[in-house]
Amino acid sequence: MNGFAVLFPELLATFGAELEAAGNAYLANELRGCKVRSVHYDPDADAATIVLASPRDLNLVERRVIGERYETSIPVSGAYTAHVDVDNFDRALCIEILAPPADLRAKLTAMAASNNRWSGRGA
Repeated sequence: MNGFAVLFPELLATFGAELEAAGNAYLANELRGCKVRSVHYDPDADAATIVLASPRDLNLVERRVIGERYETSIPVSGAYTAHVDVDNFDRALCIEILAPPADLRAKLTAMAASNNRWSGRGA
């Protein structure tokens, strides 16, 4: 899996600055360390989802007793209509982008079409 910072430096710069300005520096740091599991783009909805893997592993109690679950969606950008979904341990789960600009849309579409090649999965 490739890092979010490597695959989407333009998004990390924008989201990181806005998250830090809003007092969410922990989430900006989380995004810097996240790996990208997959990218999905729906042309009918003109929306993309970037599925992330957190750099912070859960311990046995967190995983088996408490359990991980969706917690909230944090708006991250005025430049993009985007939200970061986080779990109950404040780890980034995914980024949802609605109506991305043309250049980002092209990149997301290409990455979604070739998920198996760049993510390290597949044969």
